[in-house]
Amino acid sequence: MRKVVLLAILIAAVPCSAGIVYVDAGAIGDNNGTSWEHAYTDIQDALTAAGATDIINVAQGTYKPTSGGDRNATFQLKNGVAVYGGYPSGGGTRNTQANVTTLSGDLIGDDIGYTNNGENSYHVVTGSGTDPTAVLDGFTITGSNAASPPNNLGGGMLNDYGSPTVANCTFSGNSANSGGGMMNYHDSSPIVTNCTFTANSAGYSGGGMYNYSGSSPTVTNCTFSGNSAALLMFGSGGGGMYNYLASPVITNCTFSGNSSDRMNGGGIYNDNCNPTITNCAFSGNSAASYGGGIYGSDATINNSVFWGNTAPNDPQIANTGTTTVNYSDIQGGYAGTGNIDADPLFADPDGPDSTPGTEDDNLRLSADSPCIDAGDNMALPADTADLDNDGNTIEPIPFDLDGSTRIVNGTADMGAYEYRIQLLSPDGAEVMIAGTTYDITWRSDGNIANVSLEYSDANGLAWTFIDPNTPDDGQYEWIVPNVTSEMCLVRVSDAGDPDIFDISDNVFAIFQASPPVVLSPDGGEVFIAAGTETITWEAMERLDFVTIELSDANGIDGSWEVIDPNTPNDGQYEWIVPDITSNQCLVRVSYTDVPNILDDSNDMFTIYVCQIDSSSDLNNDCKTNMPDL
Repeated sequence: MRKVVLLAILIAAVPCSAGIVYVDAGAIGDNNGTSWEHAYTDIQDALTAAGATDIINVAQGTYKPTSGGDRNATFQLKNGVAVYGGYPSGGGTRNTQANVTTLSGDLIGDDIGYTNNGENSYHVVTGSGTDPTAVLDGFTITGSNAASPPNNLGGGMLNDYGSPTVANCTFSGNSANSGGGMMNYHDSSPIVTNCTFTANSAGYSGGGMYNYSGSSPTVTNCTFSGNSAALLMFGSGGGGMYNYLASPVITNCTFSGNSSDRMNGGGIYNDNCNPTITNCAFSGNSAASYGGGIYGSDATINNSVFWGNTAPNDPQIANTGTTTVNYSDIQGGYAGTGNIDADPLFADPDGPDSTPGTEDDNLRLSADSPCIDAGDNMALPADTADLDNDGNTIEPIPFDLDGSTRIVNGTADMGAYEYRIQLLSPDGAEVMIAGTTYDITWRSDGNIANVSLEYSDANGLAWTFIDPNTPDDGQYEWIVPNVTSEMCLVRVSDAGDPDIFDISDNVFAIFQASPPVVLSPDGGEVFIAAGTETITWEAMERLDFVTIELSDANGIDGSWEVIDPNTPNDGQYEWIVPDITSNQCLVRVSYTDVPNILDDSNDMFTIYVCQIDSSSDLNNDCKTNMPDL
């Protein structure tokens, strides 16, 4: 499954009078930002030129706050200006996954992990002094180093008295004394949606995010994984997040593999604050002392799961005040209404690599999870980020972390993901051949009669029905359509309720297969039966196997015999010539997966059985001559 909060939501909200400024690191035009051809090559130039209500569209590539060595240089956001990454170089359809757009503080490009970073930017992005009309959407923010007072807060992004809108961004590999990924400092309440905070570090507090003094960000549909804090002596902790005198609203988020290396709060550390945590999942987080999952006071937790976190004391929740927990699954139990203590049956909490905090972790619920339909609908917070783009920000949040309907079967599930229907394959990175068959597979909660299947060859911008109404039996044999695209997705939905759906995690490819070309034998050759010859061909590398056949009757129907049904597509095959006599022979090479795409020898060749006694034909050339003596 994938997050399906459409990237177009914020774009659609920009006033129609907005001007567009273009940035492309590879542009070679006039460098004035008026088009993709004449795009600025530096985002700083675009930020300087942009006025209120302008949009800055940025093509894939890596951009740095300065081309020099000024560590104070930063990408300062502006009110009324929306900055969008994820466009292909030269312009085209926006796709943040395919067209990675990076804002890097590694000014000289020599970082190795957190080493060689002494010259890196203190703050890659700054949102100080902004309001929600300042938008950053579709970027990877990395390579900061804010560890030198007074520049020791907020490595990836610093918001001081600033509340921008941040969406579809990844904060990775940033470091600071506090707030490695993001620091919200002094009354800063950004709207943070659909973002990933991974592998950020803080010497003291808040590896992923630090919220300080009156800051109450709205954090929705975000992932915090593999962040660390309290690396230095006397550091407080909060590997994923640290909150001090702050009241963030955290919804549909996962915290996995975060750590407080010396102190408390592997997932979250709360200090004199009142965070609201709803429909979140905490797993695989660790603390050196208290609260592998969460530590501190006065949090309100609903519809959430704390399982598999570790610490010497109170590994799931270490309550130092009046933390309230209801309708949640807490390992070891916790007092409150509707709470349970039962294995949530996460699909794969530490992923195939068996390491929590990496991108393959899967905290979705399995079909038999006790967390299904065990939450509290009344606890769902308001849709402040307007995830469904309907203009209603006071309705209950409508989606889960995957962007699918939050309430299925009448009651919300516990955790970040609602169990309803899950597409198993294709789930991203597959390569398919037009005209072949592929088994689409899925699973559901058993309460769906029929499903609708669709595909898109434009990354979800347009959809075509595969079958609008097929039984919910978990499998469908699909004839792959005659398209060519590397931006394909499949969607499965409840035929009776299209709001219940799932989409491939990532795009896959469909391509047209060009025929193989038989190189030899290609006509005119004469082969001796029982001898060894080499069949050679050229073919597409993407297809792994070919089938090789022989006809001794000029290819008429029924005359083809299989030489090898499934041999590697490496361009050659050692062939023991059959015991036949014919001057009308042809060889055929076809793709094993696409047998109708093939090539035959260009003309006929001959096979004959040698009549000479083998005792006198010592070199097996069917002649008695000097080499035999």
